[in-house]
Amino acid sequence: MTRQKEAITVASARAQLKAMLANARSLDHLTVEQLVRSYRVPPREIEYELTVARQKRGAA
Repeated sequence: MTRQKEAITVASARAQLKAMLANARSLDHLTVEQLVRSYRVPPREIEYELTVARQKRGAA
């Protein structure tokens, strides 16, 4: 796979992850380990996005 295609794939996975977190009914059951297996995004980034999504839910 070329770097350009790989970058598109990672960007697509990142967008899918953010959309799923925004639309999930509950974030309580989600773990970084589960999401790493499902999305091709680095674990630190998943942890950050999950934390942000949980904070947004808490503030709403």
